[in-house]
Amino acid sequence: MPDLDPGVMGGTPTNPEYYLKYSIEPLEFIFQNDIPFAEATIIKYLVRWRDKNGVEDLKKARVYLDRLIKHHDKRWYIKEPKNESPETFH
Repeated sequence: MPDLDPGVMGGTPTNPEYYLKYSIEPLEFIFQNDIPFAEATIIKYLVRWRDKNGVEDLKKARVYLDRLIKHHDKRWYIKEPKNESPETFH
């Protein structure tokens, strides 16, 4: 199958060169550890930022991290009294 990403030098569309420097491909790590979508997306952006899109990838990771925090803050405050901190509910 031809490479679908013109920015990838080597690798494949699911295993581009910027992931090959790690001892385990990030996607394989994500699958082996059953990491949910938002967390997996954060990992993807954090692992590749230096080699692909620079600070733009860090900003994308931050968007997912902020949404994840907001989602879980809502769940904590619905279930628990408001005077408790989220760190209490691990």
